[in-house]
Amino acid sequence: MKSTLITTVGASLLANLTRLASSDAAGDTPLAAAFLAEDWHRTARLLQDITPTERICGAEINTIYELIHRRHLVMESASLHFCLSDTKEGSQMQALMHNYYEAQGHRVLCHTIEGLQAENEERFRRTGLRRLVQKVAEITRNAGGSEWVAFNATGGYKAQIALSAIIGQAIGIPVYYKHEDFPGVIALPPMPVAFDYELLGREAGTLLALETEDAIPFMDEVPEALLPLVEEVEVDKQRYIGLSAMGQLYLEGFRLRYPLEKTLPAIPLEKERRKPTFPDDHYPNGFHDYVEKVWRETAWIVSCRSLPYDKQRGIRDRVFYLRPNDDEVVGEYRDRSGFGARFAIATLAKTKAQKLAVIEYLNRRYGQG
Repeated sequence: MKSTLITTVGASLLANLTRLASSDAAGDTPLAAAFLAEDWHRTARLLQDITPTERICGAEINTIYELIHRRHLVMESASLHFCLSDTKEGSQMQALMHNYYEAQGHRVLCHTIEGLQAENEERFRRTGLRRLVQKVAEITRNAGGSEWVAFNATGGYKAQIALSAIIGQAIGIPVYYKHEDFPGVIALPPMPVAFDYELLGREAGTLLALETEDAIPFMDEVPEALLPLVEEVEVDKQRYIGLSAMGQLYLEGFRLRYPLEKTLPAIPLEKERRKPTFPDDHYPNGFHDYVEKVWRETAWIVSCRSLPYDKQRGIRDRVFYLRPNDDEVVGEYRDRSGFGARFAIATLAKTKAQKLAVIEYLNRRYGQG
């Protein structure tokens, strides 16, 4: 059984309590009175007296009860993570969920997702959905991996549900959903799609720069393979390119499937390591120091050597990638004048996953981002 349950949170419970409080049948019921007084602690306590399968309890309580007590897919002592909207309703639901489940002995963690709101469509798309992907990936990593995590995607905005199915596929966690008319929770079926992580070998520098900077000036020629992972945005009438929620999921999916601590190549013996070599030639300012720093600080690099640096226009600053013809790890460097050079990096990497992990690590630590 799963020891961590991630739940996206909507406002169905608030809507149900609002209807109760405004109905003729409500009268002076303690639950309606506590809700109208916005006494969330008392409201949550009174909800404990209601069978958790009752509709008034809302989608989150209904589905969590079924996953734990009826389906036995999640441990009774599971850690419960709630991903909430960046709204007033989200803050109210946070108080309710925290008080309700903490009283039952659960470890409860609530996460307000920046930008997850309905007032600004662009902010919802550009920030909210990306931050949701990042948070689900972060929780999964901290839980020890996908084998310990389940994702309850019933609550929240409808756009999240479609994304949730893809999150589950990419990260490798089961996703559950319950429509209000369904008698029970269903598992969203696996999607017949897979990410091509070889793209990371070619475009890691751009993807990680987008992740770090949020948006970069529009590229004259966006590589076709990147189009599903990026989106064009306009800021002060200037064109920029940003990482989409799908692009964020692409990166997080790779990191979870191939964690660096398990995927990076073996460390060579000290006697096997050789200092970088630079044939007599003219190099950019700082090139020698940069290459030697990368080699010196990275224990699993065996050696580095400079490469011919023709086609200057194609050389970027501090970017690492796999050379298409032989999958050799290559780094590029440019000085302030725009003069650039390339160097090859030798490691003990034997598999494609190991080489991709090398590319991701080097771009994150030594790349231009």
